[in-house]
Amino acid sequence: MKFGATILSFPKQELNNDIADKFDSVETTAMKLKENDSNKVKVDTMLSLIDLSLSKYQDKDTEDLSIMNMSIIKSIASNIAEGTEKGISNFVYGSPKTREACEDNECIVRGMLQIAYELRYKTSKEVTIYIEPIQHHRRVAHTYKDVLRIVEKINEVNDNELVTFKPLFDLGNEILISEDEEVGMTSPIEIATTTDRMHVRVANPVYEINNLTSSQQDYVQQIVSINQNMTLSYEHINLDENESILDFCKMFKQFKTTRDYDVIVIGSGMYSLYCARKLLEKGLKIAIITKDDMRNNDRSSSSVASIVNQARVHNGYHYPRSITTALDSVKHYQEFVDDFNEAIIDDFKQIYAIPRYGSATSASQFKQFCDTIGIQCDYYSDDYMRLNQLQGSFLANEVAIDTSKMIEIALQKASSADYYVDDIRKIYEHKGQLKVLTSSEAKITASYIINATYSHINKVIDKVSKYIFDPQENHINIKYQACEMALFRPKDQSVYQRGYTFMDGPFISIMPHTQDGLVSMSSVIYTPHITSYDDITDLKLKSRKDFMLNEARQFLSDEYLDQLEYVESRYVIKALPQNVESSDNRLVSIYKTGKKFTSILSGKLNAIYELDTFLDEVYNKCLLKQQID
Repeated sequence: MKFGATILSFPKQELNNDIADKFDSVETTAMKLKENDSNKVKVDTMLSLIDLSLSKYQDKDTEDLSIMNMSIIKSIASNIAEGTEKGISNFVYGSPKTREACEDNECIVRGMLQIAYELRYKTSKEVTIYIEPIQHHRRVAHTYKDVLRIVEKINEVNDNELVTFKPLFDLGNEILISEDEEVGMTSPIEIATTTDRMHVRVANPVYEINNLTSSQQDYVQQIVSINQNMTLSYEHINLDENESILDFCKMFKQFKTTRDYDVIVIGSGMYSLYCARKLLEKGLKIAIITKDDMRNNDRSSSSVASIVNQARVHNGYHYPRSITTALDSVKHYQEFVDDFNEAIIDDFKQIYAIPRYGSATSASQFKQFCDTIGIQCDYYSDDYMRLNQLQGSFLANEVAIDTSKMIEIALQKASSADYYVDDIRKIYEHKGQLKVLTSSEAKITASYIINATYSHINKVIDKVSKYIFDPQENHINIKYQACEMALFRPKDQSVYQRGYTFMDGPFISIMPHTQDGLVSMSSVIYTPHITSYDDITDLKLKSRKDFMLNEARQFLSDEYLDQLEYVESRYVIKALPQNVESSDNRLVSIYKTGKKFTSILSGKLNAIYELDTFLDEVYNKCLLKQQID
């Protein structure tokens, strides 16, 4: 989190450099940027983009001041380009004067798109433009929600990849207004997940920052706890000698102080969220630290393994050569289906088939295995299957799950946890507690840490101080795989209502993937693009979907496969223990390092319940620590 000052947005006021040193960033105007050497202060953002652009239009009609005026647009783009040459990448559009000439929000949308277009020819550097709500302009960009809608429209069609638009939240506009004015409140979560810049000010210039109520301060606290990358920037409107800025520093300094929890869970997927949920249910105070913000409603581009997988809820069928593992899978199947019922996909036939050649399990062995562990396995065939290539095929009792919806449910069940979207710099011990220092300088302590970061599991271990344990000696032996999940949309709904899994060998699987009709295709041979014992960072992969389709044609008819229209491929790094037999469980591997730090590794969604005994142990340790304290 950063603290910023915006005093330089007011031309008659100057900022003492000694005071500037108390801030992480200082915001300046285009006018001030031309007057001063920006290197003397920590200039982070340019405000009032058009203060210079308007100077030659002051005596003209109001309509000439519209943000749609091409002369103004070109001048704004020039100011932004000049700012980028001085190392500034963030810009704020407020400008009441150009809004007065706008009849609706669409005017701002078109103006901002034209600015983005002009910037194509003026700078090759990345730029973020924040649009600020102006509460007293009722027609356009009145509230944060207005601005959010404007930004969404702009980003839908903006084709300049170097220019990003974001909403700016203004505490004075949204909260300090009188109750009789029709301006809706905006939830802290919505703010924290859609912007990273917040102006903290009082609504009336004669007020001091100390006039902020405790509830308003709590509101800011909630936003910062959700997004530690937030910049809180104080708009200094008071005409004094900057004492109000010092009051601001004093008031909000606690945002950078240490926060104490019982358990810190590191990770963004199902296992981290389940750990947080179960420990919250036991009454513990939990923090989740993650690089990937799963609260974003658009998870379609996610590279998190809990999202990018075959979405199979395992009911034992995949383990015909390990009855123990199969029974562990069956044990939790119905519990998982009930737990995540709203995300379940069950309106299809799940078909398991044994190819005539190349399978490690025969059709009769597969049937006997299913009968032994008590799961449905009825003989089945249909016209889409090439029966001459199969030993046998069976109708199974196994569902799929919409993984994006699943994460949404898991997030809701763990919603009482504090959520930090941040990188971890260091994990060390202080006064008997484990302390995490993040990249935004947040300091978070806990009695216990659970590392559930899957393919990043060793990267987190590397952050642990050697005085707790030696990171290198405690690395987990992992095999990494860069994998592809190819997604298709069937032309015929009857195609969607079938799932085919060919086993037990180097074969193909096709299953429903989302509740809105996508199906996934994966292959034992073609899904893994790269296998390495070293971490894989480059995912510039070329789809192998055509190879997968050709493989599928061994067992499925052209009539079936020609119904599949390719949509996209999603890629993910999978992590597999090199020696699964040495871990605590085939479905979940639990690696305890010392008394306060544990890493968890698993790729099976409904195996989360295997953690219950371990989580009981964590709870008892935290309870004992509380009693001692």
